[in-house]
Amino acid sequence: MRSSRFFRSFETVPFRAGPAEPSNPFLLTVSRKPLTALEHPMPVGIVSHRYSLVQHRDVAMRCREGLVDAGVNSENLRYEVGVPELGEWMNFRIYFPEEYSLQDSHGERVDLRLECFNAVDASSRLIVLFGWYRLVCANGMVSRRQCQKTDCEHQQEGDVGAVDGGVEKVQVHCPGRPTPRRPCR
Repeated sequence: MRSSRFFRSFETVPFRAGPAEPSNPFLLTVSRKPLTALEHPMPVGIVSHRYSLVQHRDVAMRCREGLVDAGVNSENLRYEVGVPELGEWMNFRIYFPEEYSLQDSHGERVDLRLECFNAVDASSRLIVLFGWYRLVCANGMVSRRQCQKTDCEHQQEGDVGAVDGGVEKVQVHCPGRPTPRRPCR
């Protein structure tokens, strides 16, 4: 997985009314970094000084690395990334291969996946969900059996390490944890 292709980088900079104006002592601007010399930094949000910026790329890579460390073969994983035009919000999904799918109590196939949500503008928490999902309708409605949910605020002490802890919890505490063909309870 080549993350630089999918994810923009962001930084926090002083919040100012103009280039020569004093900065706000309580707030920072979250700014998208330019990819080329023709682009300019793009402000995408305003946060407090307690805010800890968690890059989308870091969240996605930590989730993938956690699964690989748990013994999941990354060659058979499928990835999906959703971001808006400015890139301030991300939905990242890792779909497991068919051998991790189960049949639910109704005989329907449910697929294992890990799903992350991250917002660099602090509009929501970092959330990592892990569970079995079944497509119910062509409009995208799904039925899920959530196995593990990890979320943390974007505070200075709340960094990407929470993702590692969430993947570890899945390995230890999740009934039907990611082992092929385990029956769903």
